[in-house]
Amino acid sequence: MNLAVNVNDYRERREATLHSLADSVVARVTASGTPHTLPPMPASERRVIHLYLAQHPEVTTSSEGIARNRGLVISPRL
Repeated sequence: MNLAVNVNDYRERREATLHSLADSVVARVTASGTPHTLPPMPASERRVIHLYLAQHPEVTTSSEGIARNRGLVISPRL
């Protein structure tokens, strides 16, 4: 049984923070044309960013690393 606790709308605030982070990295990636790797983060947070950018016309996302050192890479679309 999984239990999720959402104190003071933490999930919504964290998701908004991750969207903001993704937007700033997308701006950097599109301006420079080079991929950018985000620091390691939990799978649930990587998933939020993957889903947020899934339909973005200018970038793609992928996960790299092993176990706790798994981060997200945002790359320009070719």
